[in-house]
Amino acid sequence: PLENLWKTFGKPLENLWKKIEKFTKILNSKRQTTRSLIPSPQNMISTKPSLLIAIVVAGVLFLSILSTVAGPRFHKDYHSGVTSAKTSGKPLVIVFSAAWCGPCQQMKQSVYPSEPVAPFHDEFIWIYLDVDNPDNSPVVNQHRVTTIPHIALKDSNGKPLKTLRGQMSANEFARVLGKAKQP
Repeated sequence: PLENLWKTFGKPLENLWKKIEKFTKILNSKRQTTRSLIPSPQNMISTKPSLLIAIVVAGVLFLSILSTVAGPRFHKDYHSGVTSAKTSGKPLVIVFSAAWCGPCQQMKQSVYPSEPVAPFHDEFIWIYLDVDNPDNSPVVNQHRVTTIPHIALKDSNGKPLKTLRGQMSANEFARVLGKAKQP
């Protein structure tokens, strides 16, 4: 998870810092002063220990927030997900989606990784299938997907538990998952 965070946010943060430094130099030159408005990382340590502590604490809080909303681990291959469900005895969440589908992408970004859904990340085997991928056509046809988002909930042996069509809130989805988990 931390490697993914660094891949996602590391370079943009470095670029942002460079832009802040550049902007600070421009402001300083216009103000004709040698004192920087934003201290360099080296100067922060010696001149502003409380600021450094605040930045470190903010960073730790930011990372802890990101790690709690990381989302489920999705299988991208139907057969590997089904095999994993049979082996683990966990039920399946099969999400049929597409890159162009706004409601699908909204759910991927804010529903599946949400706080209400997070307790179910490890309780189910999650499969995420792109309906536009020709390799997924047999599974799409088998599940009679005609609209997306389309979510099929199945027990570990593949018996259908519930089919969901359309967008829903995190709380609604968490309630459905909770009911599907009950024996």
